[in-house]
Amino acid sequence: MLEPLRTGSESSAAAGLRERLAQRLAPHRPRAERWLKTAPVWVPLLFAAHIALLGLLPAFLESRRLSAEERALGARLDAANERGQQLERLRRAQ
Repeated sequence: MLEPLRTGSESSAAAGLRERLAQRLAPHRPRAERWLKTAPVWVPLLFAAHIALLGLLPAFLESRRLSAEERALGARLDAANERGQQLERLRRAQ
């Protein structure tokens, strides 16, 4: 439970202000306490996810590069096959 910090040298006006503030924040206190309990769990998880993504970035880039090379090689093979079929048709036509 969050309790307001008390100091021995605060004036009565400051103490009254602190009490009014504590009363206004009382409905929000359970939400704040719940956040304080759960936030430390999410911070390392987000950090780990960020590190994992940074670690996987080179693999993703390499995969994209290999895909592009595979598409280029496939296009070259298709063009060579097409030329071979044209030559075969010309040979048969003679």
